[in-house]
Amino acid sequence: MKRILLIVLFLISAKIVGQSEVVSTNYSFFKLIITNNKKEILLVKWGDSWEIQGRKYKGNYSLYKFIERMGDGVGAKLKKIKLRGLFTFHYKGRVKPTLMHYYQASYKSGDLKIPKSCSDIRWFSLVDAMKVIEYSDMKAILKHLKGNDKVWGGALEITPKSENNERMFKKIDDFYELN
Repeated sequence: MKRILLIVLFLISAKIVGQSEVVSTNYSFFKLIITNNKKEILLVKWGDSWEIQGRKYKGNYSLYKFIERMGDGVGAKLKKIKLRGLFTFHYKGRVKPTLMHYYQASYKSGDLKIPKSCSDIRWFSLVDAMKVIEYSDMKAILKHLKGNDKVWGGALEITPKSENNERMFKKIDDFYELN
């Protein structure tokens, strides 16, 4: 009888833990496009990849404070913070999507610093940024945001990078205007 009770308790706890992991895969992630007066964008080198800086939303902050803290993380004081897009990223192999918030801000002042998890930070023209950013989904979003102040939405299916393949994406819902 004790064995059966232990097995039942084990199965119930395994189900609860499994469910909590499924829920934890659904989160918000912020990308911050910082531009300077030369219309260059700030990129960070994370691992071997140049990209727009990003951070998982956590903590007890307002959205505005969270974005300011992202700027502080690279040594930049910001002005003109704007929401530019909300996209759902449906990663293959995950049950729930990630909500990607794309914000844009102008560089006001500060001494740039490399974030702890990165190895470099640098300003790039948009043309050069498109050459060094390896994520095709990020490049497609940047290209779409260029040249207008609208807020965009969309849904992308992301196939993660593997040993043999680059990270790929396809649009589930084409980009659409939110405002």
